[in-house]
Amino acid sequence: MRRVAAVIGCERGAANLPSADRAAVALTLSWSGAEVTVFAADPEALYYARAAGALAQLADERLDLAGFDVIMFGRGGCGEEGDLFPARVAEQHAASLLFDVVEIEPDADGLNVTRDLGRGARDLLHVRGALVLSIADSAARGDYVSRYRIDRARRADPATAPHRQASTLDWRRATPRVRLGDHAARVAGRAVDRMNALFGLGSRASDASSVVQGDAEDCARQLYRYLCHNGFVRDDAAEESSAVVNVDALERSGARANERPAFDRAVVSARVLRRTRPLTQVPRGARGPFRIGVDIDAAT
Repeated sequence: MRRVAAVIGCERGAANLPSADRAAVALTLSWSGAEVTVFAADPEALYYARAAGALAQLADERLDLAGFDVIMFGRGGCGEEGDLFPARVAEQHAASLLFDVVEIEPDADGLNVTRDLGRGARDLLHVRGALVLSIADSAARGDYVSRYRIDRARRADPATAPHRQASTLDWRRATPRVRLGDHAARVAGRAVDRMNALFGLGSRASDASSVVQGDAEDCARQLYRYLCHNGFVRDDAAEESSAVVNVDALERSGARANERPAFDRAVVSARVLRRTRPLTQVPRGARGPFRIGVDIDAAT
């Protein structure tokens, strides 16, 4: 049976757990057939883990992680040392170290670990042996843990129970609703009237003089001019044709060669049609699986 440990904690100056620490708790809960223990660096993290249903205990300054096959770290569990803390633990236990882990799937031969490389790219790794994992913020955080369940875990703590009454709840003062002002007037009436007012049509929407008269081609041309005029679309063909016409007019003007600018039609067209190019896309999908690590039995 594997022994799995998760180290979580709140960020400095904050009372909530980071997404990576919540995901670490969710991974421990989804792990079947293993002995799982959650070490919390502060009481708030302890109450969250217990409210989620994990077996958690408060970690002391001398955190002993010896004997665990898999050790997971959340961003808050790393403390002020950051990524140096899991790296130091991996060195002490002669374990493989992986960062940005989003999924873990145990099997009979080892662990299938998925790493997030960013922009949709992922690595699939098949790992054998001792392992230290740093959980990514993009990992799934599991089921929602309500504030009510966290308060129940806090009241059940022996350290805080003597200061509370078990028969009462911690009621909070009600927050008055924000005044809506003219919200009722702004949403009154028909939806089509509000849409016409939004576009500045008002009463002219029903006036026949404001309606474009013509066939489908004329209406499409008017709509295209409107979109180009307001910057919704860009008329590249019009810009290119205007640039070429300006060159032709300059050539027909009879100006002297030394007064003519040093450009031609091809240069102007290329300058007008130049656009920003997208960055090189990182290959989508997953790579692997790649095999890393050593066998536990062979190492011993």
